[in-house]
Amino acid sequence: MTLVYDISVLGMGQYHKTARTGIFRVIESLGEALVRRRAIDRLSAGSDLTSYFRCKDYLRENSVLQTVELIEPSVNRLVREILDRYLSERIPASSTSLGASFRTRIGNRIKRELRAVDALNLPAWDDVGVYHSTFYPVPEPIVNLKHVKKVITVYDLIPIKFPEFCRAGAIDIVKKQMASIEPDTWVTVISESTKVDLCSYHDIDPAHVVVTPLAAAAHFSQCTDADRIELIKKDLKIPEGRYVLSLSTLEPRKNIATTIRCFAKVIEELGQTDVSLVLVGTQGWDFQDVLQEIDNSPRLRERIIVTGFVSDELLSPLYSGASVFLYPSFYEGFGLPPLEAMQCGVPVITSNTSSLPEVVGDAGIMLAPNDEEGICQAMVELLSSDDRRQELSDRSLRQAKKFSWDRTADLTMDVYARAMRE
Repeated sequence: MTLVYDISVLGMGQYHKTARTGIFRVIESLGEALVRRRAIDRLSAGSDLTSYFRCKDYLRENSVLQTVELIEPSVNRLVREILDRYLSERIPASSTSLGASFRTRIGNRIKRELRAVDALNLPAWDDVGVYHSTFYPVPEPIVNLKHVKKVITVYDLIPIKFPEFCRAGAIDIVKKQMASIEPDTWVTVISESTKVDLCSYHDIDPAHVVVTPLAAAAHFSQCTDADRIELIKKDLKIPEGRYVLSLSTLEPRKNIATTIRCFAKVIEELGQTDVSLVLVGTQGWDFQDVLQEIDNSPRLRERIIVTGFVSDELLSPLYSGASVFLYPSFYEGFGLPPLEAMQCGVPVITSNTSSLPEVVGDAGIMLAPNDEEGICQAMVELLSSDDRRQELSDRSLRQAKKFSWDRTADLTMDVYARAMRE
């Protein structure tokens, strides 16, 4: 069985470092785990030439994935064939020159034909058994190859269930992905919550939808080096003392405005001056409301630190140094940041919605995302009690051990095998 694994998202992340968020980490970590099991035979950059070159550049920096062949597009061959066909059909052999209007017509014809074909090297797909589309819809030429079994990963249906939380582009991608799911397509989903959403929305056999839970990367672990934590705090301009940490893209769905309001109330209730709120993440869609919420609390501006994107090598110490990790998201397909925090031994306060209870279990405090009073009380409880923080820290470490990329890879490989048997 020859298996092709799509890494086009990783190519995007190569040139846009801020795109190295949840889905990027998932595709990278799962891909590496599958390569270590020798389950992947080839990599795909999708059907876009730009994506191909981005993926090539990305692979130069990934010592695991670079051991697998990246399928090359064959645009030069296609252009030559299209041009030869057009010339042989339209231009007499006796012609010795082309006028400007003819050259324009040729150029327009080539552009039309290139839009109608894919840049993939189609002969390379003759022996393929499974194509795994890890984010985007299955490329059209692959859809038409009936001998290839298709596997699609669906992370969530948030753009369909809650379009008010999403950009138009995200909605379009998910709708196209849904449209590409055929009766014989196998779908991996990252939580039971996403499976319920998908089966409710799409007329698909639930037996073809398999839950493959995610995991935090192995490099997320407790950092006990106090000097390193303090150095990172200094670099990120985090004030001395304790801090509440939140990590997510700054956008409405992540409920950052509630996080800020609750922090402001907690500071007033505690009457302490050594607690800060650290917001880590890139500025996402409609983030102005987040910044406005900070402006609404001028007395706390110096205590609310917006770091922007933070690289992976800094995150474990940043997680580990936090007194509390706060994540009151409205809806999640899985929720990697709480799991990363738990793997670093940090007490977690998060929402009781969607997939988050599957991830957190009994290791954290879960509340309705709009329960501001409850969130405030939970923060006060954890900031005021070393014993309570230690209890939840211990539970977090135990809960995090239930998730691993080895398990995710095993479950994914089982889907490949089931698809081939069908």
